[in-house]
Amino acid sequence: MGAVDVVVLGMGRIGGGAYQRLVSHHGMKVLGVDNDPETLQIHQAGGRNVIEGDAVDSDFWDKLVICESLKLVLLAMPSHAGNIHALSQLKDRVNAGQFASHIVAIVKYADEVELLRSLGADEVFLVDSEAGSALADDAVAAWKSKQVRGQAQRERLRRGFQVRHYRAAGPAPLWVFPKAWYLRGRM
Repeated sequence: MGAVDVVVLGMGRIGGGAYQRLVSHHGMKVLGVDNDPETLQIHQAGGRNVIEGDAVDSDFWDKLVICESLKLVLLAMPSHAGNIHALSQLKDRVNAGQFASHIVAIVKYADEVELLRSLGADEVFLVDSEAGSALADDAVAAWKSKQVRGQAQRERLRRGFQVRHYRAAGPAPLWVFPKAWYLRGRM
């Protein structure tokens, strides 16, 4: 496995997104694990460090060597049963003293949260709830940004300048015209 900080089990939409975020925003060394050859091809083509493995296969766990640098394991498989099996295998290694990392899992339904916590997951996230929270946060941030841009434009108009933004491919030109010139033909 090599020296990695994080292992992501399940490289679908959620696991793939988590992988990208961990690398780009947190500078971590990540290993992705998935059992779907097409998913692996996509990630390998994107330069990601991924291997084929099935977390519900006992042979996978027998061959897995956990390195000392490992800090975090994300259980991002779409199957709740797969996450339970992986958590069970990880906890066996914790109890044997082979593993001391933080384990985080995702679930689709609220009634699955407590089960994974009771089995030893350090954190469990309800996917839809987290996606909804992120959507709301991003929507408010975009709205506030638009409000700030609108206030800045109103201030420029008050000072006598008209600003026009053109969105197109490539860098967007910013045109500034004196208000009197812009309004000359419209009065």
